[in-house]
Amino acid sequence: KSAERKRNEYSFAPASNSFKNRISDHDVKVNIEEQRRNGMKNEIDLVLLLNKKREGAEMLSRCYVVVAALLFHSFVEGLGLGASQAHQFGVFIAIVSHKTMAAMSVGALLSQAYTQRIISQVHMIFLITAFAIATPVGAILGICIDDLLEDTAGPGVCTALGAGTFLHVATMEIIPHELEDKRYASKPTKLLVMAVGFSLFACTVPWA
Repeated sequence: KSAERKRNEYSFAPASNSFKNRISDHDVKVNIEEQRRNGMKNEIDLVLLLNKKREGAEMLSRCYVVVAALLFHSFVEGLGLGASQAHQFGVFIAIVSHKTMAAMSVGALLSQAYTQRIISQVHMIFLITAFAIATPVGAILGICIDDLLEDTAGPGVCTALGAGTFLHVATMEIIPHELEDKRYASKPTKLLVMAVGFSLFACTVPWA
């Protein structure tokens, strides 16, 4: 019986070793597959992170360009308002009529950047404050310049600079980006709203 038991143990030993080897090979394959999946996941996460950083950098640069251009535009508008003697009321109406839309554009852009944590709250408040005081500061400086100089071309030059900067920002920075962004409305709808807004502001020409 002891000899038969030993023979049985010897006969089961290779089968047991083979089973252990198969389990070991399966574990190795599972580990390799998990590592490959984890590697692919890490690569996807890295690509998404890089895309997010690139989009954030693009939006930050667009924020700076739009706000800086509108700051300059508002300041030059103030210069034109302060330096204008004969048509101060008309210039004032023209400024007020589109200042609201410009402020809404700046506010929406900065709010979106703040929501995506591209800029801080302090930075956003600073830019909004600078935009708000640009026109009054320009108007005060325009009054001082008008008192010192008697050149009648001054108000016209200031108004032309303000109009040019506003057109540049609208056509090169705001409108193309908004037309490509389809989250809120389709392109035909946005073009229609833009045409309506242009027509409404064209009605203020007699008072400009």
